[in-house]
Amino acid sequence: MRDILPQLAQWWRESRPFALATLVDAAGSTPLPVGTAMAVDGEGTVLGAISGGCVDSDVAATAQEVLGDGRPVPRRYGPAGPDSGPFDVGLTCGGTVTVWTEPVPPDGARWLPVLAEAVGARRPVAHAVRLHGTGSPHLVVLPGGDREGSLGTGEADLDAEATARLPLPEGGTAVLSIGPHPDVFIAAHPSPPLLAIVTWTPVAGPLARIAASSATGRSFWSIARCSRRRHGTP
Repeated sequence: MRDILPQLAQWWRESRPFALATLVDAAGSTPLPVGTAMAVDGEGTVLGAISGGCVDSDVAATAQEVLGDGRPVPRRYGPAGPDSGPFDVGLTCGGTVTVWTEPVPPDGARWLPVLAEAVGARRPVAHAVRLHGTGSPHLVVLPGGDREGSLGTGEADLDAEATARLPLPEGGTAVLSIGPHPDVFIAAHPSPPLLAIVTWTPVAGPLARIAASSATGRSFWSIARCSRRRHGTP
């Protein structure tokens, strides 16, 4: 989700309603990891991807439905069958994913700029979302006991905060079951590790860009230092 956060924060500042689809569970081979997110606004503008193409069109259509009626929708996508056509919905990699798609009204998403600011400042932060009910209950957990938003009840907030702080230093995801069913999805965004690049060759720039956009979900904060002049290169 962190890759689309700057644009989502901009949509929030513009009071632009949108739907947020989050990959909350996966089994088998899947194109993208749990925690990946995709957003769609009322005009059909899409940010991010859930599968890189396999089910994204259906997720986008679901997002438009969610924006229309205001009700969150859980949807499970399985592998494409041997008789699937080019326009059938299914994962060609053979895995299964569960996607939670919900409306995000600007007046109820004060958690969003807090999350975006923390990630942009490279501070550790965790984000929790309630996986049932109506509305858009989210909770952002920051180091030191600070938090923004609510999952709807004090008990849910305390349980989610306690669970969220466990993976906060290293990152990761978790699903918290307060009742008999999966209830809260939690994604922890740690501070990115520092990668120092010291070289006299032009490889520093491309390497830093690759490190900053790592597909593993754990990007690097890169510092590059080039000393070509010392080697006589103009």
